[in-house]
Amino acid sequence: MWIKTLIRSINLGYVPYNEIKREKEIISNISYVLKRQRIKYDVEYDVIENRSEYGSGDLRIKVKDKVVILEAKYINYNRKEEENKEKLKKLKEQVLYYSSCERVIRKTDVVGMYMYNLNPKSEERYKLYCGIYVCNLGIHEAIQNIKKRSKGKELLRYIR
Repeated sequence: MWIKTLIRSINLGYVPYNEIKREKEIISNISYVLKRQRIKYDVEYDVIENRSEYGSGDLRIKVKDKVVILEAKYINYNRKEEENKEKLKKLKEQVLYYSSCERVIRKTDVVGMYMYNLNPKSEERYKLYCGIYVCNLGIHEAIQNIKKRSKGKELLRYIR
């Protein structure tokens, strides 16, 4: 239930979004909403504190006893469709990796979400698309997801 409320509050305009031209603006709009609702969050956090070589996520939101990992991308609709598809694929891979890291390192329940801007030529140009990609992630599945990354095995050795 809390996740639906979070998505609604981000998407349905507790804050009037300006036209989004960069990924940072997506994160800044979401941060504004979270701050107004007094929800704890970290922006551009390191998966392992002070070890950015293992990855840095866009936004980690703490809601009750769960953590929401949110990655955002700006989609340039003037580019080739294949480039945009590749960008969305990478976005989902990042969500899966950062959610898996959160699950293994901090042993918390994780929801992995992704967000991107809608086409600026449409009527919904000031809205963001928000999707849930990871939910109920098991610890063994999370470890397998981490191993798929180039520094994944090294990360697992580091945290054990």
